[in-house]
Amino acid sequence: MIAKAKADAAEKGVVQHVWFFDVDGNAKTSEKYAANSNNVLVSENDGERYAKVEFYSDGKRKYYLKSVRNGRAGESVVDPYSLYGSSNDLNVFNDKTGSRLCEYSPVKEETLVDYVEYLKTRNAARLKQVERKYLNGEA
Repeated sequence: MIAKAKADAAEKGVVQHVWFFDVDGNAKTSEKYAANSNNVLVSENDGERYAKVEFYSDGKRKYYLKSVRNGRAGESVVDPYSLYGSSNDLNVFNDKTGSRLCEYSPVKEETLVDYVEYLKTRNAARLKQVERKYLNGEA
């Protein structure tokens, strides 16, 4: 039975490590959070993380952007350079309601690349392109 469970896990792929992207678009690897990274913000440092890539044992990769669950209309992708984008404003929980403020939403590789390029260059057109794809369901 244990051998079957291990074989099933090997077929599906297991998260081996995760890259988190900071405000400057730099990737920082973290094996510590790999097992507990399914669309959930996992530590007190998550206010400083804006995107992630999960690497699986079967060679697959999954891409995620941090998205806001509530905020001004039309805002969904986190803009760290906006008035409300500081890491203090992107805490894991809303103290009043006890719910998450942000979550990692799955996106295509192309969308993640555009977002990381925005983080590196602060080119607002890149962010608008990412937001448009995300809101239209093309991300």
